[in-house]
This record gives sequence, structure tokens and C-alpha cells, in this order.
Amino acid sequence: MADNQHTPNNRPFALTAGDIGSLADRLLARGASTIFAGQPETARDMVVAGRTLRRLMKMLESIRIISDTATVQLID
Repeated sequence: MADNQHTPNNRPFALTAGDIGSLADRLLARGASTIFAGQPETARDMVVAGRTLRRLMKMLESIRIISDTATVQLID
């Protein structure tokens, strides 16, 4: 039987503000795509996730925590 225990990967990885913006764009595009026409809740979730990332980026930029060239350290 396979071991179901998962060891989390706590190594940080870096994303630039541009990377996060690109991810938001992809989520918004996929949410608007006809691929998920039969799954409206999935499409809606993608749109909400994309908008949330955009809003968070704007908030971080407005309080000067991040700039367009900044790198964000994230924990996986």
C-alpha cells in the first residue's frame, strides 16, 4: 500500500509581479473560455481567482510593498 503521508515543500520560490499578472490574465481568459461552458462554477472560480490576484497586486503596489520589477518570495 502506498504511503499517503505528504511532506510539505517549504522551500520558497520567487515570482515577479509580471508572473503574477500573467497568471491572473490566464485565469481570467480560461474563466471566459468556452472550455468550461458545462462547468460554470469552475469558470466563475477562475474569474474570481484572476480578479483577486489583480486586486491584491494593486493593493501591494499602492502601499509600495511591490513594484513591477519586484520579486515576491512565496512558500510552496
